[in-house]
Amino acid sequence: MKLATQFFSANAAAIDWCGSRGFMDNYPEWAAIAKFIKLFNAGLNRNVFNSICKYGHHPRQNGIDILQQNKILTEVTSTVKKTKIGNGQSVLPFQKEILICNSSLQHFYSDLRERFNINNSETSYITTS
Repeated sequence: MKLATQFFSANAAAIDWCGSRGFMDNYPEWAAIAKFIKLFNAGLNRNVFNSICKYGHHPRQNGIDILQQNKILTEVTSTVKKTKIGNGQSVLPFQKEILICNSSLQHFYSDLRERFNINNSETSYITTS
């Protein structure tokens, strides 16, 4: 996971850097591509699917910043649903997996708290890495 997030992060930064300096004028969609890569980087790394410890420089566990985490998951889900590849008839298997993982994670934290009657002081996050 770490290598994938580093790859996405570096490529989004490189596209932004080149595009903002006019090196990608032949590719008018460069900004949209950079935004797309940043979105998936956020889903993989920042506060959502790759949490290591509760606080610090690492991504935070699911539940610490639940509103921002759910916002990222919702945006990734929306983007995946709208992105059609090939003939555009339906989503591909890897897209279905992304949708399943996002939906599962969005509901997992609240379902655990509800099912086991856990209040805020007992459990505030889950580790996703």
